[in-house]
Amino acid sequence: MIAGYAMHGYVSEAITLFEKMKSCDVKPNHITMVCVLSACCHAGLVYEGLQYFNCMRDYYHIIPTMEHYCCMVDLISRAGKLDEAEGFINKMPIKLDASVWMCLLGACRIHNNIGLGESVEKHLFELDVRDVAPYVLL
Repeated sequence: MIAGYAMHGYVSEAITLFEKMKSCDVKPNHITMVCVLSACCHAGLVYEGLQYFNCMRDYYHIIPTMEHYCCMVDLISRAGKLDEAEGFINKMPIKLDASVWMCLLGACRIHNNIGLGESVEKHLFELDVRDVAPYVLL
């Protein structure tokens, strides 16, 4: 239900349902957290998304996966905080894949930050030089 609400733009309903789930002592799993972070991303709720992300490990004992990190980079960078998103990426404790860099590159395109986009492109080519998507976005 949370994913369905989030995908169809009913962000407040998704968050409300998540909060209701918590109040009933139902512990979320890693998929639930991806859905909640995605809902925050769709609504531009950066502060709330960061709070949920930080609660994952500390309160719910969920180790963030690449999906969670991608949601966070997407959330932060879509809000125009591109340098903060790059810093978030550089502090990630897991091995990076192209998806996280593609989130940042997409936001560079949205916010017309060509300089950072070129830097991100270099990281993407280190991972897979044959992928044409970075060329298209840049």
